[in-house]
Amino acid sequence: MEILMTAPPDLVPLAALSASLSGLVAATAPSIVAVHSHRVRSSGFLWKPGLIVIADEALAEEGDVTVTLAGGRQVSAKVAGRDPTTDVALLRAETSDAPAAALSDAVPPVGALAVTIGGRDGEALAALGLVATSGPAWRSMR
Repeated sequence: MEILMTAPPDLVPLAALSASLSGLVAATAPSIVAVHSHRVRSSGFLWKPGLIVIADEALAEEGDVTVTLAGGRQVSAKVAGRDPTTDVALLRAETSDAPAAALSDAVPPVGALAVTIGGRDGEALAALGLVATSGPAWRSMR
């Protein structure tokens, strides 16, 4: 919060937004994992204890899957399910000490700020963007 005290008055809202976004990343980071699958690296999130959601395209068709939790601990994972039509895959791994991600069912409007958070070797990665398209929920053909 020190940055808010020293920022010129016209930059205080931007400094407050920056502090809020970095707080969001810090709060979410423990639920983000790095996934290593046969020379492919990706990120996923803890959906429920022991269950990790990732993009299906990020998984190799064969081989071992290793997950790196926040803090750097590595665990083996098994593919619990895949749906290529929605590009979603589910992994099962021992993650009992890591919190599940806090999810919302709210649909963000086009133009809303979006923070993407990924994981690399136990560290969080973050990027800021805008929601480009948004729409109603849809179901997989499966």
